[in-house]
Amino acid sequence: MKRVLFICRDNACLSLIAHALGQRFAADAFLSLSAGLSPAKEADPMAAALLSRVYQLDVSGWTPRGLEPLPPADLAVLLGKEAIGLSLPCPVIRLPLPQPDGQEEEAYGMVIETIEKEIWRLRQEFLEGRYAK
Repeated sequence: MKRVLFICRDNACLSLIAHALGQRFAADAFLSLSAGLSPAKEADPMAAALLSRVYQLDVSGWTPRGLEPLPPADLAVLLGKEAIGLSLPCPVIRLPLPQPDGQEEEAYGMVIETIEKEIWRLRQEFLEGRYAK
C-alpha cells in the first residue's frame, strides 16, 4: 500500500488532523503517517476536541512524533509555513496553512475543512493511480 507522510511544525495539530482524517477517509487508498519538525508533548487540545466531536475520532492517546527516523513515503504533504521548505526524497505537496493554535474554534474548523478536502482529493488521485511507480 502507498504511504503518505503528513508533516507540520510539531505533529500536534495540522499533521495530526491530516493523519487522523487520512485514516478515516482514505485508508482504502493509502496508509497515513505523520511527523513534526519539533514534536510537541501532546496533541493540541482544540484539534483533539474537534476531531472527537465532529468525526468521532479519539486522538486522546496521541503521541507526537519527530522526523527521525524518517518513515519511507510515496508522497509527503508539508503543512504550515514552518514545514513547507523541507526537502525530502519523495514527491512533495506544500500546503502553507496557518497554525490555528491559540485561536478560536472557527479557525480550527476552517483548517480542518481544508485538510479534509485535501484528503479526499489525494484519495481520488491515489485510486486513479497518479502516484503509481
